[in-house]
Amino acid sequence: MGQNTPHYALVQVARAEDRWGELRSLLQVPCEQSWRKLCKLLGTWPDARELQEAVVPYCAAALERAQGWTHPLRRAPDTWLYTLFEQVPVYTWGMTAWMDRLKRRHGLGHTLSERLVQEGYQMNPIWQLVRTLELGMDGDSLFKWEIGDEGARVLFHSPQLSCLRVLNLWDNWISDRGVTELVRSATMTALEVLDLSENRITDEGAIALASSPKLRRITSLNLRNNLLTERGERAIMRSPYLNPAAQLEL
Repeated sequence: MGQNTPHYALVQVARAEDRWGELRSLLQVPCEQSWRKLCKLLGTWPDARELQEAVVPYCAAALERAQGWTHPLRRAPDTWLYTLFEQVPVYTWGMTAWMDRLKRRHGLGHTLSERLVQEGYQMNPIWQLVRTLELGMDGDSLFKWEIGDEGARVLFHSPQLSCLRVLNLWDNWISDRGVTELVRSATMTALEVLDLSENRITDEGAIALASSPKLRRITSLNLRNNLLTERGERAIMRSPYLNPAAQLEL
């Protein structure tokens, strides 16, 4: 049966109505299961133009309006991360992890997709709905990403992440150069929780961060196990922008 037949058109309309119906239902029930299903639905939406112009704005308004859609619930799913980086993260146990880290340390491999670091690269508009991005290994995960300064640069300057509230970049090979990109970013202005622990940040990176107005909204900052001396720690603690009530780990 051809795609131009009336029957085919009716089937397409019915499928579109089903997608929108499922979308509305999921948005009404704030929970992890609903968020996972919502992300899967958005990730497979067939009409890219409709997704950008109608679906994402509708979801954004509904998520902000409804009570219960907290920042931790709106976490970027791993499937989106796999698509973004075109890779599976590094498995952190055993010889495979050791070899992967050795390759990266000596420039024998890279963790980022070539297209990701191209100038003008635009992330999928569905990322605008995310409020929590975790690229650090947590207690329930055996994986980590090791995105480095280049990956940090892409994320920090992405307009699609301008509403991000929670950012975990634990152990991602980020140095002072990556921190400088964060400070220069025109989009990372809504962060409330920032975890940069277990990286390669020195006093210079800490001083740059302490001088940034981006710390004004921060309620939790983790720089533990970097390369800071007393000079860098003092700069952070005396920052004119960091709220004295903010949770601070050095």
